Order: sequence, then C-alpha cells, then structure tokens
Amino acid sequence: TNPLLKQKKLKEIKKEKKNFNIRIDSLTCDYFMETAFFLEKNNSKKEKIINNLKKLIKHSQLLNIKFFIIPLVDKTSIKTTNHENQVIKLIKGFLPLVKRNSYILFETDYKPNKIRNFIKKFNTTKVKINYDTGNSASLGFNFDEEKNYYDLIKNVHIKDRVLGGSTVPLGEGNTDFSEVFSQLQNVNYSGDFILQAARQDIGKKSNKDFIETILQYIKFLEPYISL
Repeated sequence: TNPLLKQKKLKEIKKEKKNFNIRIDSLTCDYFMETAFFLEKNNSKKEKIINNLKKLIKHSQLLNIKFFIIPLVDKTSIKTTNHENQVIKLIKGFLPLVKRNSYILFETDYKPNKIRNFIKKFNTTKVKINYDTGNSASLGFNFDEEKNYYDLIKNVHIKDRVLGGSTVPLGEGNTDFSEVFSQLQNVNYSGDFILQAARQDIGKKSNKDFIETILQYIKFLEPYISL
C-alpha cells in the first residue's frame, strides 16, 4: 500500500511536492521494523523484504530524499554477530544506489561505545546515524558516552520516552532536551529536527487535533532550537 513502492505513484508525489512547495528530506523505513530480513526464516519472504527495501531506497533517491533511515530497534534490534554481518553485507550492496550528498542512516539501540564501530564497518561516508532522543532516554544512555558519536549524526528525531518505557508527550518523560541540544550544538549540528513525538490527536481519550498538538510541541522546543 506504500505509494513509494509503486513507480507510477512517484510522479504524483513529485507533482504534490511542486504544488505545495515542500521538500521531503528523510524517509524512515518503519516497514523494516515489522519485517526485518535477517529475522525471516522463509526464503521467499526474505527475498521479498530485500527487494522492497532496495526499491524504497531507489525510489527515495528519485524523489531527492537525502536520508534513508533504517531502524534497528525494538523488534528489529540486532542481537547477534550474524545478524549484524547480514545487515552490513546487504547495505554495502545497496550503496551504489545512493547519490552524492545522500545517506543511509541507522537508528539503533546499540550501546554508545558500539555504535561508532558499527558505522565504521561500512567503510563509507554514505552511512551515518539518525539520533532518536526518546529512544536514548528510554535505554538510559548518558551523554558522556553518546557524545562519542554525535559527529556522525545527520538527522534527529525528537521524541520523549520514560526510562524503560514508551513514548509520552514532550516534557513528560526522561529526555534531557537541554543536554541534547547543547551536545548537538557542540558538534555544529545543522540538520533537521523531525517531530516523532507522542500523538495526542488520536485515540478515544484524545481532546486535541493534530494542529494543536504540533503547535504545542513547537512551542516546547523553541527555547532549545534558539540556543
């Protein structure tokens, strides 16, 4: 159902980008979180997942999307060396599809001292990191360790989570936004900040619409963005 998987839909997306004068800078492949190829035992299903992943990368490049983000968290967390080797081998094979000044970014729950070594194994400048503020807070990572790889960050997801728990509205979890933005400033980060915060506009208990939710979050972030 993803229009990005269909060649004929790309023209429609390009048209809408032009009509509304918008850029699409990043694509987060949440499809991968539900269907990680290295966890699939059925060979035909595994091949389909790999082909769809390749198609998504290829089509994202046709739409001038700079950052293709692959999540390796929660259900698709890498637990074995074999799984890691499979990921590295697959992505290295896809690198010729990635244009100059475009990147494949990994969002991973590896411990901070392991992330830099993981990225180095690709032996290319085309593979970097997508940093998720909420995931780091939930995992209890500290900034003294995380700053070791901050220079590799090309995109940031803004989220808040409780320690060891789920996503909550910004300011209600354990994310230390002041420290996050301070560390990003130290490495002269100048990329995007993508709101991936808790939805308050859906569900039976919701009393807000999406515009109200977004404006609330922007107001919350203004003191940090202006640093």
